[in-house]
Amino acid sequence: ALTRALARPCERTEQVSCNILGATALGFRHRDDVQEITGLLEQMGIAVNVAAPLNAAPADLARLPAAHFNVLLYPETGEGAARWLEKSHAQP
Repeated sequence: ALTRALARPCERTEQVSCNILGATALGFRHRDDVQEITGLLEQMGIAVNVAAPLNAAPADLARLPAAHFNVLLYPETGEGAARWLEKSHAQP
């Protein structure tokens, strides 16, 4: 619901980037998983636009549509946002 309320159409980032969705502060090792995935993506030349909901502020959610695609780590907390971003902002 927060993603739908805050994310607005915007231009994609110049560098290929992605959002990492689903990690929370309550999840076992979620921070470690986000750190590991971020490192792997950076090795491939892909920047992380936003990691949400982990440590994401409303301004971060507003810029979710700027990424080129999404990585869904935890469907139980991020699938709704991922599906909405795919449908509304053409982000696979």
